[in-house]
Amino acid sequence: MSFREIHFNWLEEIIIPAIDWFYNESQDRDLIQHDASERTIVANIYCKANTSFRQKQSQNSELDNLGIDLEYNRNFIDSKKAYEKCSLCHKEGCFIMQEGFHTEKIYPDFLIHQRGSNLNNQVAIEFKKAGNQDKEERNADKTKLIYLTCQQPFPQNEDKNYKYHFGFFIDLDLDRYSVTTYQDATYDIPRNRRGGKWE
Repeated sequence: MSFREIHFNWLEEIIIPAIDWFYNESQDRDLIQHDASERTIVANIYCKANTSFRQKQSQNSELDNLGIDLEYNRNFIDSKKAYEKCSLCHKEGCFIMQEGFHTEKIYPDFLIHQRGSNLNNQVAIEFKKAGNQDKEERNADKTKLIYLTCQQPFPQNEDKNYKYHFGFFIDLDLDRYSVTTYQDATYDIPRNRRGGKWE
């Protein structure tokens, strides 16, 4: 499977502006301060990201056929599942294999992709409110991003090979947020952002 390389900075051009916009609107920021559900907060950020994305899309033909979806769980006509191909993998030191995760249906919070194809999977995002310190939930989301960004080839199982180019784990706090970037099943240290600036 050959991945479609798009020269576009998803984090800086779509995701960060949408989250900054959310934090700059007092009625939106109130959602975090009043402990609204994660779904409500993410849906609000989605609306802002989608507005920005549509504007960029009208100016950049590379973005044609792509869209942003919330909790999208389809893989062609089947459910999107994680860890299916892991039993075929012999990558040394793989966190998923070490932890013994089993195949399960997944619902990523936020995807930028082309529906009906795994050749154009760009970004997978998981959000968590900083107040939610449930270690099991957090590990499940992070592991999902490791799986979705894994670039290991499986020629006989390409329909299960998502190969998202980037994953982001975004921790939303009262007045700031942090972003951890995932790429090819590895991740960097979280970066914090407050008041529209990286700390």
